Amino acid sequence: MADFPRPTLQELVSRIESDILSRVEEGTGILRRSILRVLARVFAGAVNLTFGFIDFLGGQLFIVTATNAWLERHATKWGKTRRQPTFAAGKCNVTGTDGKQIPANTQYQNADGIEYETKALVTIAGGVGVIEVDALASGVAGNQEEGDILTLTSPLEGIDDQAFVDADGIQGGEDLESDDDLRDRVLQRVQNPATGGNDADYIGWVLDTPGLGVTRVWIIGSFNGPGTVGIFFVLDNQSPIFPNPSNIATVQAVIDAHAPVGVEATVYAPVERKISITMDLNPNTAEVQNNVKDSLEAWFKDNTDVGMLLFRSQLDEAISLAAGEVDHTITDIEVDSVSVGVGDVQLGTNELPTIDPTDITFN
Repeated sequence: MADFPRPTLQELVSRIESDILSRVEEGTGILRRSILRVLARVFAGAVNLTFGFIDFLGGQLFIVTATNAWLERHATKWGKTRRQPTFAAGKCNVTGTDGKQIPANTQYQNADGIEYETKALVTIAGGVGVIEVDALASGVAGNQEEGDILTLTSPLEGIDDQAFVDADGIQGGEDLESDDDLRDRVLQRVQNPATGGNDADYIGWVLDTPGLGVTRVWIIGSFNGPGTVGIFFVLDNQSPIFPNPSNIATVQAVIDAHAPVGVEATVYAPVERKISITMDLNPNTAEVQNNVKDSLEAWFKDNTDVGMLLFRSQLDEAISLAAGEVDHTITDIEVDSVSVGVGDVQLGTNELPTIDPTDITFN
């Protein structure tokens, strides 16, 4: 059945004017300032609004086009709910005078003005201390990497103003799940009926883990021998994207609650393999260089898998998609700073390739 062609506002005006003319005395037109012309435009506006609302409702009938609360209604039918925003938390190293204390609820902030609050009283010993902090605002903006600096919002006697985020970072902050991410999870469930333990079931269980914002999942059967399953995941909205021990424990608890009896299912973080690329580029301008970096970064996020064979041709394609690129030649590829030439790169079973824009070099 062909789509219904929605008339434009002007077409509606013309149709209504013609309809009015067909019902008035023959030979009589609608004068420029006639009330009939005004009515035609008023009716056309009302009908156009109705068409718009019907268009909107038509889109809400289907998961692939539904939005906001309508999408959430579809999700509910399949046992899914929108992931709610979460607050980042972590530890920081502080320095100061022995015996001086940092009270609970002491506030720090990062360079962007995001505020954090300490969870418990900490006493400086040996010139150092470790504080646990929670972000006061939810969302990914509260996440911090190792070595990032938080600063006291109000000075404390004997306590240095700066606190340094520890090796695990301040993590766990997630924004309200977007329509696109919720839609992907619902479609993953619809297109993969539950079977009690196939790969799609494991992927769905991990993606649904609350409070983490898992974005990609890989399942490897017989990872540790017959009857075992290896589960790997990343958090693309975090930095770094690789899960920490707390994240892994959270997902493991979800898997333990769902995995079939007799299956040993274990959750792991993928092993990162950092890819560096050196190339000749034409034209070799700053703008095209930035476009190439953006294109490669996006490709790695959308197309890489644990244990994949990374084809040189895939890298060439990603570079060629960059706006303004005319020609290029990859002259070297490195894995963890070790040159592997310019051929394909085979990753280990539990390894995931990543790329950082700073690791892309132009001759």
